[in-house]
Amino acid sequence: MVGSRNNQILFFLLLLAFVVRLFGITAHGIWIDEKTALKNATGLEIAENSQSEYEGRVFTSKELWANNHVTGVKESTIVQSGGNNIFYNTLLHFWIKLAGISDFSLRLLSAIFGLLTVLLLFVFSKEIYNNERVALLAAFIAAMHPMLIRYSQEGRAYAIGAFFVLLASLYFFRILNRNKADVFSIAIFSISVVISFLSHYLTVSVFLAQLFIFLISIGKLKRSVIFSVLAGAAFIVGTIYIWMINGGFEGIESIAEKSSDYGDVAANNAQETFALPTSAKTLFAGWSQVLLAISGNYLQGFGIQIRYIFILFLMPAFLMYYGFRNVEKERRNLIYLFLLILGSPALSTILAVRSGHVIPFQILYAIFVVPFVIVALAVGLNKVLELSKSFLSVTRVVGVAYLLLLLISLYPIHSDYGKERDINPYFYKVLPAITAEYAPGDTLCFSNWGDVVVANLYLRERGDIVQEFKESDDGQVFIRKSTGSKVAVYTLKKEDRY
Repeated sequence: MVGSRNNQILFFLLLLAFVVRLFGITAHGIWIDEKTALKNATGLEIAENSQSEYEGRVFTSKELWANNHVTGVKESTIVQSGGNNIFYNTLLHFWIKLAGISDFSLRLLSAIFGLLTVLLLFVFSKEIYNNERVALLAAFIAAMHPMLIRYSQEGRAYAIGAFFVLLASLYFFRILNRNKADVFSIAIFSISVVISFLSHYLTVSVFLAQLFIFLISIGKLKRSVIFSVLAGAAFIVGTIYIWMINGGFEGIESIAEKSSDYGDVAANNAQETFALPTSAKTLFAGWSQVLLAISGNYLQGFGIQIRYIFILFLMPAFLMYYGFRNVEKERRNLIYLFLLILGSPALSTILAVRSGHVIPFQILYAIFVVPFVIVALAVGLNKVLELSKSFLSVTRVVGVAYLLLLLISLYPIHSDYGKERDINPYFYKVLPAITAEYAPGDTLCFSNWGDVVVANLYLRERGDIVQEFKESDDGQVFIRKSTGSKVAVYTLKKEDRY
């Protein structure tokens, strides 16, 4: 009977997670990183870097889409993203063939993996702490966690990377806890590690922490388990190496060059607000920003400075400590979770010190450890419910206050607070206007090459449309009729232009 009720609760939580991830998913247009993902997945990034080949002559979308194949995805990813996100971009390439290109279809892929992460976290929680209520609490926090919701609504690699990191971690802990490594578990673990890394390179922080955990646990593991894990590690290293010699190393060099450029900007431009120089102050701010975000505090999205809200981290920190202090059998697993969590800001610290800037502390890079924070919080909330009998006890007040903070933090996510982006003008305004006005013999004219490339993401099926590009700064998109007259299609606002 209890199992049936828990299944019903889980179904409700999954439904809740699905609703909050789809709510407002197309309310604002795709931004530059999402456009980049689309261009990488379609090979249009190659056209983006071939402006001179098109300027001064007419062309069609068919020419721009000439690299829409797996090799084009690989080349685009190396050129634009240093080879990072190659798995996601390839998956997105095939997803587009199935679902087409729109803001909804692009983000739906992330939303699906975001929903699967909530379900997987329920399973993972029971592996870490064998308790149904802890697992349900974890599923609830995951369903409402602003960071997981945000990146379930973006066409980027983060939701998918978080899912496969969690899947790899589930089998990592199963192998350790059961001291047993069957072929299936090793295979799922190894493949998930590879997919995670090829979705985003910074997932490596989790796997370096897992390597450390494996090494300190090796004395307690059976010899057969050790050899099985080493075989899995050989597969992981070998598979990733194949990618690296086929473009990955080239991409890493590009990433290093960009990071060096950011370091120069941070060192020489006092007005810079993005690439801040590495110092004790900015490192502390970086750690504070990451710890707040991964624990579910998104008040910074209201424009509130970190210095005024960091004290609120004491609430989730207390809950995690309270859970840790009051468990015995599962304490080792919780220690391992804390190691996985701290691995992300620790790696960011190393990268920031090496590069001279604190861009590695962007909160999106820490999403891969959010599920581990959620489990630790769920254990703490469960202990509050178990041990605190009075509703007004300090521990229950802290628990309720934390959950309220979690819900309040959803507002800047769903409202796009502070950004106030409009709907996608290319898809909802430019494309319909072109379709309505264009006739055979006309020429579609652009004044910005980036706009040509992004608009043609949605013009693949209109290979009949003759286009022309002449650079100017007016942002106009117009149709030159066969009679010589001009019909304005749309003037892109500066904030909407590519």
